[in-house]
Amino acid sequence: MFARSFALRPAIPTRINMNLRRTHLSIVFSRGVNPSLHRHLATATKRHTASKSPRETLKTLVKLVGETSADRLLSTKSFAFRTDPLLPTLDHLTHQVGVTNAVRLLSTGSFCAHHEALVPIVNTLSEKLGTKSAVMLLSSGSFCARAETLLPILDNLSENIGTKSAVMLLSKDSFCARVETLLPHLESLSETVGTESAVRLLSSDSFCARADALMPIFGTLSNAFGTKNAVVLLSTGSFCARTDTLLPVLGRLSGQLGTESAVRLLSCDSFCTRVDELMAKFPEIQSVLGEKGAVRVLSNSSLASMDAVQWQEFMGFIRNAQLGDATSYLGSAGMVAKCKKVGWGVCSDLYRDASQLEKTRAGFEQLVDTYLQEAL
Repeated sequence: MFARSFALRPAIPTRINMNLRRTHLSIVFSRGVNPSLHRHLATATKRHTASKSPRETLKTLVKLVGETSADRLLSTKSFAFRTDPLLPTLDHLTHQVGVTNAVRLLSTGSFCAHHEALVPIVNTLSEKLGTKSAVMLLSSGSFCARAETLLPILDNLSENIGTKSAVMLLSKDSFCARVETLLPHLESLSETVGTESAVRLLSSDSFCARADALMPIFGTLSNAFGTKNAVVLLSTGSFCARTDTLLPVLGRLSGQLGTESAVRLLSCDSFCTRVDELMAKFPEIQSVLGEKGAVRVLSNSSLASMDAVQWQEFMGFIRNAQLGDATSYLGSAGMVAKCKKVGWGVCSDLYRDASQLEKTRAGFEQLVDTYLQEAL
């Protein structure tokens, strides 16, 4: 499907030839561009061409986008080093796509570097895909650097897997950097597991980086644990990066806890990076919360990433709390984040002095919120 379509297209240089910016690209991408936008860009260029002092430049920048956005732009080296010549482009883009989008584009180094060639493409893509998708693509450094090559690929992918999926993939630097190599994998995966799962896998930087090695592993995992679980595991960055080490762990955990719990644990990046250390804590947590409770704790990235002191305080908290209360609290990601922020030692003190009403999830969350507000 994909390979056959691309075979019909003429070879295209792999990078934008910046010597052709004012001729070839302007001819190719200005077709259908709103003439008023060209007029505005010309007017903006005249308005900002005169050399200005740094103070005048900053004043103009703040007037265009506001102080916060001006700070963001000036913290981007590629913009800060060329602020004066980029002001006409910024002025033009604020009218074309709005201040927020203009700032996002010009906070991208590759866009700044190739802005003369890319400004016409902003309009073309906005009309074709919508402003949000256009900005998403052109705020990707790799897409900007290879825009001329990637635009026909974008068209082809949009036809085959839909515009949303095409934009998602081509806004990823890891996919753009190896697009020719990854397209056959996209075709194969789409036919095997469907477009949605294929896009999920190839939106993962870790999977893209090792796709050739991981494709056979995907087949093995699908046969052993089901396609859905294979997709979940291989779209987890830390699992992809450590498959040699973690595949035996997956087999062992599946035998001990069942496939569902094993996959839940190993689809948590924090667990994958500290698997031996965290599995050593499993029996202790299990003795308090049970097997399902231990899996819930260790598959929670916020909890699995705790340091030794936090773990000690956490264990003290769950031991002293009623099982039903502890289970209820840990079932809320927001509650866990708040408790971790105030400290599990503080939570132990709050729980010890709480009334029965205050020990409900809503009541205890209110206690924690009050403590946070008073601590500010």
